Amino acid sequence: MLAHRPKRWIAIGLTLIAVALFDSYLLVRSGSSTSIGAVIVFGLVWLFWTVIRWWQRRKNISPRQMLRVVYTSFLFGTVLLTWLGFQFQSALLNRLGRKIDFNGREVLWSFSWSGFKDKPIIGWGWMSAWRTQQFFHDREFWWALTNNYWSHSAIMDVLLGGGIIGATLLVVAIIWSGARQLGSVCSEISGQWAFAATWFVIAASTQESFIIGNHFMLVLLVSSMIGYQADQNDDSLNKTISPA
Repeated sequence: MLAHRPKRWIAIGLTLIAVALFDSYLLVRSGSSTSIGAVIVFGLVWLFWTVIRWWQRRKNISPRQMLRVVYTSFLFGTVLLTWLGFQFQSALLNRLGRKIDFNGREVLWSFSWSGFKDKPIIGWGWMSAWRTQQFFHDREFWWALTNNYWSHSAIMDVLLGGGIIGATLLVVAIIWSGARQLGSVCSEISGQWAFAATWFVIAASTQESFIIGNHFMLVLLVSSMIGYQADQNDDSLNKTISPA
């Protein structure tokens, strides 16, 4: 909307702000730790690429530097912060007056991880493990999980269903989509939002099965990964970074 400025864009913008404020109120009232964590990731990613936009306009960072230095640093920092987040999330939430209770989910994750180790290369098939009797044999707490059909973590479901091959394809798709959008991050008015939306969904999917099945978050992930598509006659194509 910011990039194309449609008619009545002010009214549309005010409506979106009102919706965002209402959603924020519902988020706080829900007490969801997962959603708050995903929102924090969204904000950090948005802030990072906003700073890069500002820096690029003053220092004129080359496409090669954007790809090899900035993007690589972003990926490394994302992995590091994700690990730190999981290590210290309980302490952080306690300071904020919230309690985190993933006991039920941890059983599901442990169950899923055990199943992944049984078939680590190609997995059990997309969402097949939870519908296969063999999956429940010789595992603790199987009697409490027979009515479950997902891992309560999209990352675990990808590993369980597609194994290392499926997880690798997902990682490659995410990294490649980010690399091909580097040109639009600094050239488009709202270029950093696609990155922020992508990592918002990924962060939320670590503890929820958001990108499994027909959840709307899957559509958000795909659309944000597709990102900006420049016109073939646009001179900015010459500035767009493509991964080697």
